[in-house]
Amino acid sequence: MSQSKHRPEGAPRPRATSWTVLRIISGALAIAVMGLAAWSDAGGVESGTSAVQDFDRVFFAQSAEGGEAILINTRVTLPTGEVRRASVIGDSAFCPGGTFRDRHGDTDIGLVDRTFRCPNGTLRIGFTPGVPGDLTQSGPWNVVSGTGVFEGLQGSGQMEIRKKPNSCLDGIETFTGTVLPS
Repeated sequence: MSQSKHRPEGAPRPRATSWTVLRIISGALAIAVMGLAAWSDAGGVESGTSAVQDFDRVFFAQSAEGGEAILINTRVTLPTGEVRRASVIGDSAFCPGGTFRDRHGDTDIGLVDRTFRCPNGTLRIGFTPGVPGDLTQSGPWNVVSGTGVFEGLQGSGQMEIRKKPNSCLDGIETFTGTVLPS
């Protein structure tokens, strides 16, 4: 047997240093966090694709009018649903843990009258989805009214729903646009 340069033959093997242990733990935590983030915000209905593919590119800039960019991601089973993480107004979370309910709208606000119920108020929007494609449908939306922190909010944008195959009621929605306080 040859002797090691660093320890005499027969000497006990040294324990891992605190730096080695720290590196192993931090690496494991980083992998766990990335996996959890990918699992919890996977936006695809069936395919595993993200509903917020262009999030960084589009929504972290203020609009030319001085309003705040808004991104709302939802999981819908008509006529109700939930607001998903990664929904924001500007750089603030939008409606964490919130839910919504749809009602039939009218010609003034749009075909769908939706009320988001959030911890800090309610936001009512109207929208009219356009002609359905294969599994997607899109159209304009606008703010109708708000309470709490959403009182007086004005704004509009575009929405898109990605429906689950063989279902006209279940899907993932993305609302993008700009909002302004009154």
